[in-house]
Amino acid sequence: PVAEVCCRAVANLAQSTECSQRMAELGTIKTLLDAIQSHSDVATLQGDACRAIVNLAQDKDAKKVVNELGGFQAMLQSQKRFEFEPTFWEMRWGMKQMEEGETVMVNYHGKGQWCSAKITRVNRGNGAYDVSYAHGGMDRKVPAHLVRPKDKADMMEEFVAVWQWKPNGKLTEDEITLKSDGMLSLKSQGLGAAGTWNVSEPKGGGRNIVKLALSGETSSIEMERISLTTLR
Repeated sequence: PVAEVCCRAVANLAQSTECSQRMAELGTIKTLLDAIQSHSDVATLQGDACRAIVNLAQDKDAKKVVNELGGFQAMLQSQKRFEFEPTFWEMRWGMKQMEEGETVMVNYHGKGQWCSAKITRVNRGNGAYDVSYAHGGMDRKVPAHLVRPKDKADMMEEFVAVWQWKPNGKLTEDEITLKSDGMLSLKSQGLGAAGTWNVSEPKGGGRNIVKLALSGETSSIEMERISLTTLR
Protein backbone atom coordinates (compact mmCIF):
# COMPACT_ATOMS: atom_id res chain seq x y z
CA PRO A 1 0.00 0.00 0.00
CA VAL A 2 0.96 3.62 -0.53
CA ALA A 3 1.04 4.24 3.23
CA GLU A 4 3.68 1.54 3.67
CA VAL A 5 5.95 3.09 1.04
CA CYS A 6 5.48 6.51 2.63
CA CYS A 7 6.40 5.22 6.10
CA ARG A 8 9.53 3.65 4.65
CA ALA A 9 10.47 6.89 2.90
CA VAL A 10 10.02 8.86 6.14
CA ALA A 11 12.18 6.34 8.01
CA ASN A 12 14.97 6.68 5.45
CA LEU A 13 14.81 10.48 5.24
CA ALA A 14 14.75 10.78 9.02
CA GLN A 15 18.29 9.42 9.21
CA SER A 16 19.20 13.08 8.61
CA THR A 17 18.51 15.17 11.72
CA GLU A 18 17.84 18.20 9.51
CA CYS A 19 15.13 16.26 7.67
CA SER A 20 13.73 15.06 10.99
CA GLN A 21 13.39 18.60 12.27
CA ARG A 22 11.73 19.79 9.08
CA MET A 23 9.30 16.87 8.98
CA ALA A 24 8.31 17.57 12.58
CA GLU A 25 7.52 21.15 11.59
CA LEU A 26 5.40 19.96 8.64
CA GLY A 27 3.25 17.61 10.74
CA THR A 28 4.75 14.39 9.37
CA ILE A 29 4.81 12.76 12.80
CA LYS A 30 1.04 13.06 13.22
CA THR A 31 0.53 11.61 9.72
CA LEU A 32 2.85 8.74 10.67
CA LEU A 33 0.88 7.97 13.83
CA ASP A 34 -2.40 8.13 11.89
CA ALA A 35 -0.99 5.48 9.54
CA ILE A 36 -0.08 3.25 12.50
CA GLN A 37 -3.63 3.51 13.81
CA SER A 38 -5.32 3.04 10.41
CA HIS A 39 -3.22 0.03 9.36
CA SER A 40 -2.86 -1.79 12.67
CA ASP A 41 -2.84 -5.24 11.01
CA VAL A 42 -0.07 -4.59 8.45
CA ALA A 43 3.20 -5.83 9.98
CA THR A 44 5.54 -4.36 7.38
CA LEU A 45 3.97 -0.90 7.60
CA GLN A 46 4.07 -1.02 11.39
CA GLY A 47 7.75 -1.96 11.31
CA ASP A 48 8.63 0.87 8.94
CA ALA A 49 6.60 3.32 11.01
CA CYS A 50 8.36 2.30 14.24
CA ARG A 51 11.75 2.70 12.57
CA ALA A 52 10.67 6.14 11.36
CA ILE A 53 9.72 7.18 14.91
CA VAL A 54 13.12 6.13 16.27
CA ASN A 55 14.97 7.93 13.48
CA LEU A 56 12.88 11.08 13.85
CA ALA A 57 13.58 11.17 17.58
CA GLN A 58 17.31 11.73 16.90
CA ASP A 59 16.42 15.42 16.56
CA LYS A 60 15.50 16.98 19.90
CA ASP A 61 12.64 19.08 18.46
CA ALA A 62 11.18 16.10 16.62
CA LYS A 63 11.59 13.96 19.74
CA LYS A 64 9.53 16.48 21.71
CA VAL A 65 6.73 16.28 19.13
CA VAL A 66 6.86 12.45 19.10
CA ASN A 67 6.56 12.45 22.88
CA GLU A 68 3.70 14.96 22.93
CA LEU A 69 1.70 12.94 20.39
CA GLY A 70 2.23 9.63 22.18
CA GLY A 71 4.51 8.27 19.47
CA PHE A 72 6.70 6.19 21.76
CA GLN A 73 3.66 4.53 23.34
CA ALA A 74 2.29 3.71 19.89
CA MET A 75 5.65 2.20 18.91
CA LEU A 76 5.82 0.03 22.02
CA GLN A 77 2.26 -1.20 21.48
CA SER A 78 3.08 -2.08 17.88
CA GLN A 79 6.26 -3.94 18.88
CA LYS A 80 4.30 -5.93 21.45
CA ARG A 81 1.56 -6.79 18.94
CA PHE A 82 4.05 -8.12 16.38
CA GLU A 83 6.55 -9.53 18.86
CA PHE A 84 6.76 -12.86 17.02
CA GLU A 85 6.31 -11.58 13.46
CA PRO A 86 9.65 -11.69 11.52
CA THR A 87 8.51 -9.34 8.73
CA PHE A 88 7.74 -6.65 11.30
CA TRP A 89 11.22 -6.81 12.78
CA GLU A 90 12.94 -6.82 9.40
CA MET A 91 11.24 -3.50 8.65
CA ARG A 92 11.74 -2.28 12.23
CA TRP A 93 15.53 -2.62 11.97
CA GLY A 94 15.58 -1.54 8.34
CA MET A 95 16.96 -4.95 7.35
CA LYS A 96 17.17 -8.43 8.75
CA GLN A 97 18.66 -8.24 12.23
CA MET A 98 22.32 -9.22 12.20
CA GLU A 99 24.12 -11.56 14.54
CA GLU A 100 27.25 -11.48 16.69
CA GLY A 101 30.40 -12.07 14.64
CA GLU A 102 28.97 -10.72 11.36
CA THR A 103 31.10 -8.32 9.32
CA VAL A 104 29.21 -5.10 8.66
CA MET A 105 29.55 -1.50 7.54
CA VAL A 106 28.90 1.15 10.19
CA ASN A 107 28.04 4.80 9.57
CA TYR A 108 30.75 6.11 11.92
CA HIS A 109 29.03 8.25 14.58
CA GLY A 110 26.31 9.00 12.03
CA LYS A 111 28.60 11.34 10.06
CA GLY A 112 28.24 9.60 6.69
CA GLN A 113 31.60 7.78 6.72
CA TRP A 114 30.96 4.04 6.41
CA CYS A 115 33.59 1.91 8.17
CA SER A 116 34.25 -1.82 8.16
CA ALA A 117 33.45 -3.45 11.52
CA LYS A 118 32.41 -6.65 13.23
CA ILE A 119 29.43 -7.07 15.56
CA THR A 120 30.57 -8.06 19.04
CA ARG A 121 27.18 -7.96 20.77
CA VAL A 122 23.52 -7.63 19.80
CA ASN A 123 21.45 -5.61 22.25
CA ARG A 124 18.13 -7.45 21.97
CA GLY A 125 16.22 -4.86 23.93
CA ASN A 126 16.65 -1.97 21.51
CA GLY A 127 18.20 -3.57 18.43
CA ALA A 128 21.46 -1.64 18.78
CA TYR A 129 24.88 -3.24 18.20
CA ASP A 130 28.28 -3.21 19.89
CA VAL A 131 30.95 -3.19 17.19
CA SER A 132 34.73 -3.36 16.83
CA TYR A 133 36.16 -1.46 13.87
CA ALA A 134 38.65 -2.87 11.39
CA HIS A 135 40.78 0.24 11.85
CA GLY A 136 40.85 -0.27 15.61
CA GLY A 137 38.57 0.97 18.36
CA MET A 138 35.00 0.05 19.19
CA ASP A 139 31.57 1.52 19.84
CA ARG A 140 28.71 0.36 22.04
CA LYS A 141 24.99 0.52 21.34
CA VAL A 142 25.25 1.73 17.75
CA PRO A 143 21.68 2.29 16.46
CA ALA A 144 20.51 -0.30 13.94
CA HIS A 145 19.90 2.27 11.19
CA LEU A 146 23.64 3.07 11.21
CA VAL A 147 24.62 -0.56 10.58
CA ARG A 148 24.22 -2.57 7.37
CA PRO A 149 25.60 -5.81 5.93
CA LYS A 150 28.99 -5.55 4.25
CA ASP A 151 29.16 -6.24 0.53
CA LYS A 152 32.20 -7.10 -1.57
CA ALA A 153 31.66 -3.83 -3.41
CA ASP A 154 32.48 -1.98 -0.20
CA MET A 155 36.09 -3.08 -0.57
CA MET A 156 36.41 -1.60 -4.06
CA GLU A 157 34.45 1.64 -4.08
CA GLU A 158 36.49 4.71 -4.92
CA PHE A 159 37.40 6.95 -1.98
CA VAL A 160 39.87 9.67 -1.19
CA ALA A 161 41.92 9.75 1.97
CA VAL A 162 44.95 11.58 3.36
CA TRP A 163 47.95 9.41 4.13
CA GLN A 164 51.28 10.20 5.73
CA TRP A 165 54.52 8.33 5.35
CA LYS A 166 58.29 8.89 5.21
CA PRO A 167 59.53 7.66 1.82
CA ASN A 168 62.85 9.48 2.20
CA GLY A 169 63.09 9.84 5.97
CA LYS A 170 61.05 13.05 5.83
CA LEU A 171 57.38 13.23 6.74
CA THR A 172 55.41 13.76 3.55
CA GLU A 173 51.68 14.36 3.25
CA ASP A 174 49.90 13.59 0.02
CA GLU A 175 46.44 12.62 -1.13
CA ILE A 176 45.90 9.16 -2.59
CA THR A 177 42.83 8.33 -4.64
CA LEU A 178 42.05 4.61 -4.74
CA LYS A 179 39.96 3.78 -7.81
CA SER A 180 37.55 0.91 -8.32
CA ASP A 181 39.65 -0.49 -11.20
CA GLY A 182 42.55 -1.19 -8.83
CA MET A 183 44.63 1.82 -9.89
CA LEU A 184 45.67 4.72 -7.67
CA SER A 185 46.78 8.29 -8.24
CA LEU A 186 48.70 10.83 -6.15
CA LYS A 187 47.61 14.46 -5.96
CA SER A 188 51.21 15.55 -6.20
CA GLN A 189 51.62 13.69 -9.51
CA GLY A 190 48.42 14.83 -11.21
CA LEU A 191 45.67 12.62 -12.61
CA GLY A 192 47.87 9.94 -14.11
CA ALA A 193 48.15 6.46 -12.57
CA ALA A 194 50.79 6.31 -9.84
CA GLY A 195 50.46 2.63 -8.97
CA THR A 196 48.01 -0.09 -7.99
CA TRP A 197 46.21 -1.29 -4.87
CA ASN A 198 44.33 -4.33 -3.64
CA VAL A 199 42.65 -5.57 -0.50
CA SER A 200 43.14 -8.96 1.12
CA GLU A 201 41.04 -10.43 3.92
CA PRO A 202 43.22 -12.57 6.23
CA LYS A 203 42.06 -16.14 6.67
CA GLY A 204 40.64 -16.75 10.12
CA GLY A 205 39.75 -13.10 10.69
CA GLY A 206 41.83 -10.12 11.72
CA ARG A 207 42.26 -6.75 10.09
CA ASN A 208 42.01 -6.39 6.33
CA ILE A 209 45.25 -5.42 4.63
CA VAL A 210 45.49 -2.80 1.89
CA LYS A 211 48.58 -3.16 -0.27
CA LEU A 212 49.72 -0.09 -2.20
CA ALA A 213 52.23 -0.65 -4.99
CA LEU A 214 53.53 2.77 -6.00
CA SER A 215 55.54 3.34 -9.15
CA GLY A 216 57.98 6.19 -9.74
CA GLU A 217 60.12 7.72 -7.03
CA THR A 218 58.11 6.53 -4.05
CA SER A 219 58.51 3.03 -2.71
CA SER A 220 55.80 0.42 -2.23
CA ILE A 221 53.85 0.63 0.99
CA GLU A 222 51.82 -1.91 2.89
CA MET A 223 49.41 -0.49 5.41
CA GLU A 224 47.28 -2.45 7.83
CA ARG A 225 45.72 0.33 9.86
CA ILE A 226 43.86 2.71 7.60
CA SER A 227 42.57 5.58 9.78
CA LEU A 228 38.85 6.15 10.03
CA THR A 229 38.27 5.97 6.27
CA THR A 230 38.96 2.21 6.39
CA LEU A 231 37.75 0.26 3.38
CA ARG A 232 35.08 2.45 1.89
